[in-house]
Amino acid sequence: DAIEKGFDRKEQWEDLIKVKLPEFAKSINIPSERLEYVASIHRDKGHPHIHIMFWEREQEIQKNFIHKSISNKFRVSLNKYIFNEEYTEALKQRDAIKEDFITEEKQLESLFINELLGKNTQIETTSTVDFYYPETMYLDRISKEDINEITNQLLELRKNLPKTGSIDYKYLMKEEELIKKIDSISKQILKASPSLKKEFDKYIKKSVEIAEISGNGKKEDIEKVKELA
Repeated sequence: DAIEKGFDRKEQWEDLIKVKLPEFAKSINIPSERLEYVASIHRDKGHPHIHIMFWEREQEIQKNFIHKSISNKFRVSLNKYIFNEEYTEALKQRDAIKEDFITEEKQLESLFINELLGKNTQIETTSTVDFYYPETMYLDRISKEDINEITNQLLELRKNLPKTGSIDYKYLMKEEELIKKIDSISKQILKASPSLKKEFDKYIKKSVEIAEISGNGKKEDIEKVKELA
């Protein structure tokens, strides 16, 4: 990566620090016009890197400690700047995956509504299972049993939803039992539709990739990234 991006050269490092260091200094209350620094480039084989010392020109110590969260924020900012093209492209791909997922989800939603109204007609019977064929190029066939069961659970869930205010997931987080029920139904829907699950998994994978590009993809943080996604 260093060679590809030109960071085997002093000039490339110098340009990077001139652009990004004032942003970092400002986050710890050193205005760019009062910033002074010295940097040393180490072009070690397989590990080119830089050491930076910086200070406020009047050398008035405001804090003698920089919190890890601030230095991590700076590291992420550097990664996004260096890998801007890759980061931007990955975001576009994730957005496209999300749109595909929403399209499929809405097609599946129509099956629940039609089940409630008794309008599901596209059906194929095997020796043991009845399957619906949704009118879409996306979804696989869905078992009648799954549609019926999930529809009933959604109706039951509706009884417990707040009668006023937003029912967006994030606003229901304080209702622990309600959230458990919603999560359970969501998992059932994904299990019932392999194609929807495939898009869901693609979205999670791309979210992890974006975290890795930005420098937020440390092993201990990956599960948090997945959970958030």
